[in-house]
Amino acid sequence: MNKSNRLPRRAAATVAAVAAIKVLRRFWYATVPTDMLADGPRPFTLLGEKIVLFLDGEGRPAALADRCCHRTAKLSKGWSNNGHLTCGYHGWTYDRAGKLVRIPQLSPDQPLPDARVRRALRICMGRAR
Repeated sequence: MNKSNRLPRRAAATVAAVAAIKVLRRFWYATVPTDMLADGPRPFTLLGEKIVLFLDGEGRPAALADRCCHRTAKLSKGWSNNGHLTCGYHGWTYDRAGKLVRIPQLSPDQPLPDARVRRALRICMGRAR
């Protein structure tokens, strides 16, 4: 490879960092003990990604991107409601898979848009032994 075909050092470092993050995304990561989620959703940052951790209706931990698909408000500023995560901005509510399950401004007979919050990285939130 001649000198004119090489990437600048900064660009090469950026390409290497992106490749490393792609590899790191394949692994499981411990976050917080599940008993810390009993009081409501918690923000967490992993590999530069902002996520929200919460307990579903069966008390199982769940993780989603910390961003409401309505107005991009932080879901970690909201609350858990019957195992669903409710955004504190306009009250849009999501299940553990990130699927929109309620918009309080719509009547119950109105169909919901097919909207969802992206699921987070592979996160292990089991109990430490």
